[in-house]
Amino acid sequence: MDAKPHDAFQELNKARMNLATKEDTVCLAATTGMAYFRTGNDFEGRRYYEAAIELARQVGNDNLVTLAKVHFARERLLRGDKDAVLDFMKAYEAAMKLQETNIPAVVDHMAKEIAPVVAHLK
Repeated sequence: MDAKPHDAFQELNKARMNLATKEDTVCLAATTGMAYFRTGNDFEGRRYYEAAIELARQVGNDNLVTLAKVHFARERLLRGDKDAVLDFMKAYEAAMKLQETNIPAVVDHMAKEIAPVVAHLK
């Protein structure tokens, strides 16, 4: 098992939540979800990503909703979840509409990175 997720947990524990904006909280929740997925705890990973997506919706930040959905689908794909292919494609399409941001470039890079995983799942 890679030590990086454990390092992420240590850094997340240092976060000063009283200073965090709602957008910061979305990012911290999503990062926690990623760390849980990377340690093999899909249940907690899913729980944190779903919380991040819901909070991003409550804040009204569609960019963060899209990013959280893309990353959530990516983590699920990396764990072999075939159902995540459609979720990633939907989030990818939403991301490509955000041309005024750097999100399409980030998501396009991510799509290329996971293409072999998706091909293997089909």
